Amino acid sequence: MSDNGKKYDAVIIGAGPGGLSAGLSLARSGLKVLIAEKNGKPGGNCTCWTAGGYTFDLAVHQLSGIGGGGMCGGVLEEYGIADKLEFRQVDPFLVVDMPDRSYKLPGNRAGLRAELVKDFPEDTADIDRMLDGLDTLKSDALISQRLLHGANPVVKGMLARTVGWGKLASFPFTFPWGLALRMPFNADFMLGRWIKNPKLRAVIHASWVYLGLPPSRISGVMMDIFVAMQHIEHSYYPVGGSQKLADAMAAAFRGLGGELLLDSPVAKIISENGRARGVELAGGGKIISDLVISNADARHTYGLLGLGQVPARFTRKLAKMSVSLAPFRVCLGLDYDVSKNGLEEHEYMLFRDYDHDANYADMLRGDPGAISVYSPAKISPELAPPGHSTLVLTTMVPWRPEKDWRGRGEELAAELIAAVEKKRLPGLSKRIVVKQIMTPEDLERRTNSCEGAMYGWANTPDQVLMRRMPMRSPVKGLYHVGHWTYLGTGVTTAIISGWMLGNRLARRNTLAGRIMDRVL
Repeated sequence: MSDNGKKYDAVIIGAGPGGLSAGLSLARSGLKVLIAEKNGKPGGNCTCWTAGGYTFDLAVHQLSGIGGGGMCGGVLEEYGIADKLEFRQVDPFLVVDMPDRSYKLPGNRAGLRAELVKDFPEDTADIDRMLDGLDTLKSDALISQRLLHGANPVVKGMLARTVGWGKLASFPFTFPWGLALRMPFNADFMLGRWIKNPKLRAVIHASWVYLGLPPSRISGVMMDIFVAMQHIEHSYYPVGGSQKLADAMAAAFRGLGGELLLDSPVAKIISENGRARGVELAGGGKIISDLVISNADARHTYGLLGLGQVPARFTRKLAKMSVSLAPFRVCLGLDYDVSKNGLEEHEYMLFRDYDHDANYADMLRGDPGAISVYSPAKISPELAPPGHSTLVLTTMVPWRPEKDWRGRGEELAAELIAAVEKKRLPGLSKRIVVKQIMTPEDLERRTNSCEGAMYGWANTPDQVLMRRMPMRSPVKGLYHVGHWTYLGTGVTTAIISGWMLGNRLARRNTLAGRIMDRVL
């Protein structure tokens, strides 16, 4: 083939958190890297926009493990940007509004135990067993990362801070039974090992909405790791909004000599004889590289390849995989401070029932069985004019529900507002200055995410962690980062995903690197 085009050691499709992280990791290793982003700003799901003086996040509510010694926080330190950002802890992590009462879920282990024991005193022994089990699961996951990725300073530092010799010694026994052999099971089964009270399980599992499936369908290992991160590594919100994080990563990438092209969608992955050779931009320019990394939607990525370049078996498998639900969001700018008028905490989750299967069934029909209500303006007041607030209401919907959101956006938005008005904020509808509705089609248009899938692939037991789509594509020279591949759903996991792939590819010419490339 002709080498008519600019040449780079690596080209990355998409400047989302995973793509920026992979770019940073590779650039730190001395590689010449280019990132091509379709939008006018970097960040993907980690972006903001402003309307009428109010700033809204596209997707981020809060970020687990990004401060206070968490793994993603360690990655940002390694990238040299941790001290350029301010993260404020979200605590409680969540307030759960059930039909009869509310429950607080603090963002720290001691606080969580105290609240759960206060509300469920008869289940104290089960609560302690659960917390001990989550501690072990978190330690085992960290030790496994050390074994997979070597003595990296980030993982080594976390091990030294959080894992004692006793945990290291017990790893060969706890890892197979507690994590590896539990991969096929759902979250209800996993938590049921420790918690027998179904109402308590419903409260602990309230954050399933962040992962897109109810406890009876979601991966138990994924759900347990998610709960452990919320309450052991804590959750934080970036002051100024999530765009600050993306901008800091982009600036650091450019500072290392990386090239970031904005408003530059990729039209085609150049390939020859089953091997990626670069990309062609929508404007016609070619970027030549034997290493192509996609931070884009998986199906969109393989649609960029020519006919016959992707193995038929892999194409069939991709078509059978299921995607997550999509968000329907109502972003409100309000003329008063909600934190002083009924919404004292950062985020609330409103449920119709303790039965999460029933709540999920409502969502599948197109009804708001669960509503996330969050206002980051208390933590980050600059997101709204003085004395005002931002408020974001979100429910999850399928692409084609029975009660389709297409053509009834205003009706569904009014339903969400009315529910919050009744439960938490009387008179809310009279305080709205700005209202913007974001549908799944809007998210698909902005991010190329198939069917507006907020979390990539659905987090079923057969599609999470090491069972997710591998980082290494069957097309030679093509790799994946972000929530469509390992580790999975979330901004912080996408950042870690890019960091892991960058470290892996930086040593791909060593024996250990070649072995890891085969394994992962």
